[in-house]
Amino acid sequence: EATLEGVKCTQFRYWLRHYARIDAPPTLTDKGGVIPFELSPNIQVSAEAFLKYRLIVIMKSRQIAESLIVAAYALHSALFKDRFQAMMISKGELEAMELLSKARRMYNHLPDWQKIKIQPDSKTELGFPDKGATIRALPSTEEAGVSFTASLIVLDEHEIHPFAERNYTYIKPTIEAGGQLISLFTVDKTKPDTTAKSLWLGGYDPKAPLHPICEKVPNMVYPLGPGKNGFVSIFFPYHVRPGRDEKWYEEVKGNLTGEHLGALTPELYMEQNYPRSLTEALRPTQTVAAIDLMVLDEMKKRCGAPVKVEGLDPLIERVWRPYQVGKVYVAASDTSHGVGKDYNVTVVMDARSGEIVGDVFNNTMKPDEFAEHSVRLLSHFRNPRWYIEDNDWGLATIDSAKKLNYPNFGYQDAEHKKIGFHTGNSNRAVLWNTMVMAFNTYALTINNYQGLLQFGFLIRNQDRNGQIEAMKGKNDDYPCAVAIAHSKAQEVLKQATGDMAPIRTLHFSGARR
Repeated sequence: EATLEGVKCTQFRYWLRHYARIDAPPTLTDKGGVIPFELSPNIQVSAEAFLKYRLIVIMKSRQIAESLIVAAYALHSALFKDRFQAMMISKGELEAMELLSKARRMYNHLPDWQKIKIQPDSKTELGFPDKGATIRALPSTEEAGVSFTASLIVLDEHEIHPFAERNYTYIKPTIEAGGQLISLFTVDKTKPDTTAKSLWLGGYDPKAPLHPICEKVPNMVYPLGPGKNGFVSIFFPYHVRPGRDEKWYEEVKGNLTGEHLGALTPELYMEQNYPRSLTEALRPTQTVAAIDLMVLDEMKKRCGAPVKVEGLDPLIERVWRPYQVGKVYVAASDTSHGVGKDYNVTVVMDARSGEIVGDVFNNTMKPDEFAEHSVRLLSHFRNPRWYIEDNDWGLATIDSAKKLNYPNFGYQDAEHKKIGFHTGNSNRAVLWNTMVMAFNTYALTINNYQGLLQFGFLIRNQDRNGQIEAMKGKNDDYPCAVAIAHSKAQEVLKQATGDMAPIRTLHFSGARR
């Protein structure tokens, strides 16, 4: 009987359901004790994903047993797979030892016929010599992961690892050799630019089809395959754990004290630790966001649909305000560094009002195609002065636009010999800070909702002396194009009218003229 049952137990989900036991501490309403795993939706998803995918990154609410399920997975693999090697890296030594102890306690609750010799049995290592298997627990030090080759690497609470980027560099050879990597983290609102978030965002595709189980759990994200970076990006909101509802949420929020909150408001604390949606989890705090988030939220309400213009493709060459005689326009472009990665963006700005009245916004075009669509859009606005950022692909866009005989380029020099706009150390801070100030005072109007969202990804990176840039894994191409257009608007307006009239505070998008 034990032999037949032993065969069944080689299947992780069977073993998890019938034999994995955890220690539940007693509470005022529960006596606690040794209990079976509660197969909540996130546990079901995790168990399936661990068996199906090699690279997994899970962004999660707190206290939903994800560290327990990953400890169970490591233990089961060590018991039933020869020469299995697991390395579990946590923030510090105490956290690493606690994660390993979860596996040890599960082992202690197994029936005797499943137990095998453990040697060594220490706070940082469990060895199974009869299987040639080992589970090691390491803190995230500067050298964690160096020279180790593992079947499984677990990065627990990866968001707050002090040397996350360096550790990831060290463990990449293991990944490239076919090892499995599981990253688990709860967001840290004070750190918008982390390795964990970058991996998650690199694997997330909002258009990817989701597993049917997501229909049962609102806002859960479990795609049916890996994203562009090879990772499967999973998100577990707070309500994946049974018993958590809005009443529970409000009770937790109401019991928060200054000791819990630190620098966060109660709302941000809940968004960080118990996010209800992906938007809540990823939304930066105002302390690090470059733009005023309240202005962003208000602008989102005002975004409108583009209008149809004869001769233009409404899916690519979008127009919100058709050309009007007497208006002065300026155009700017930020060109993608790779098809399917960054975005190609051309914006047309009303130089007086600061409204973006037309754009090309796409991440699948090559420079020549991008130039062609941009020229077609700009012809509707009677060929305004066009500033193209002269990065590597920008030069290719400039060359393509010249071949299309575009008649009105912006220049970097008074002699009109160098086409384009150059962003460098000497002008970057002024360029971005001026644009952000205009955004925060409603002196800009952005009609494209998806383009507007990129403004929400802008942060002041404290590791770079407050430099304004996109969160790791996100894009700032649309804001960059807007910043260039905004920086040149007054110059173009003066040349067109001879009057350096100030830009007025603007209407919201969608408002009537």
